[in-house]
Amino acid sequence: MSEPRDVAAGLLESAREEAATARLLADAEVPDRIVGFHAQQAVEMFLKAVLALRGVSYERTHDIERLSSLVSSGGLEPLARIDELAQLTPWAVERRYGDPFDPEPLDREWAMKLVRSTEDWAGRAFAAPGG
Repeated sequence: MSEPRDVAAGLLESAREEAATARLLADAEVPDRIVGFHAQQAVEMFLKAVLALRGVSYERTHDIERLSSLVSSGGLEPLARIDELAQLTPWAVERRYGDPFDPEPLDREWAMKLVRSTEDWAGRAFAAPGG
């Protein structure tokens, strides 16, 4: 069985890969649904990495609001922009696999700011004593 620190480190690595993918795609001519998916996945995995690091249980979900509430209830450093982060949740499934002609575009600059701020937050959690 994997140690919690190993699970958390694996999630952090996956989150960083998703963040790098989102950044690369944000400047490419690819559909918003693909950029949004990778941005959402990065944020989701950063949250799960920190939760795993601190031993907070979470269910299998793409719901960023739900994961953020676990951060709050777990006594972890609060996330800035929780309401904004939650707006990425639909990009995990609904926008990714739904109507490809959905008229609401992704603000890529906004999404990349959310990815960066969540990555920075996760980095602080892993750098903190006991992290």
